[in-house]
Amino acid sequence: IFGAQKDKDRAKMLAIIEPLSSEVIYTHSLNPQAVRGFSGQRAIGLKAALKQSQGKDRIITGSLYLAGEALTLFV
Repeated sequence: IFGAQKDKDRAKMLAIIEPLSSEVIYTHSLNPQAVRGFSGQRAIGLKAALKQSQGKDRIITGSLYLAGEALTLFV
């Protein structure tokens, strides 16, 4: 599950993540600087991304804002 801020080098991050992943689900945090789409794909909300990945091994990465929001959903 990947989300990033507008000021980050998303292409570089995805170049590392995509070859290691069987699937990348693009999401966004609630932060106004969050990117809402990646590689021509619209980013879905975090809850939808978690539901879509249910039952699979997951890594939530790309943004500390995103990771922080995810923590609130797991606690």
